[in-house]
Amino acid sequence: MLKNYLKEIHGVERQGDAREESFYPALKQLIEYFAKDLGKAHIHVTQNPRGTETHFLEEAGSAERKTAAEYLRALEKIDLLKSHKIGKENFFLNVPLYALLTG
Repeated sequence: MLKNYLKEIHGVERQGDAREESFYPALKQLIEYFAKDLGKAHIHVTQNPRGTETHFLEEAGSAERKTAAEYLRALEKIDLLKSHKIGKENFFLNVPLYALLTG
C-alpha cells in the first residue's frame, strides 16, 4: 500500500500544478487502509486543507480567530494536539492519530 501511495503522489506531482490539497485523496486512502488494517476501520478522515489552522475555523464560521486559538491550545493542554511553529504559523499535529498510524 505504501508503494501505491508513493506512486500516486508522484503522479500528482508530475502534473506540475499540484497544491497541498492535490495530495489529500491519496493520503486519505493510505490512512483508511492502515486504520482498517489496525482494526480501526471506524476512523473518519476529513479532507480539509490545514483544518487545524485558526483562519480555516474562522472562515468556516466555526469560531473567531482568538476563540479558535483558545480551543486549539486547550486541546494541546490535554495532549490531543501538539503545536509546531513553522515560519509565523502554528500547525497542530493530531497526537492520537499520529500514534495510531505510527504504531
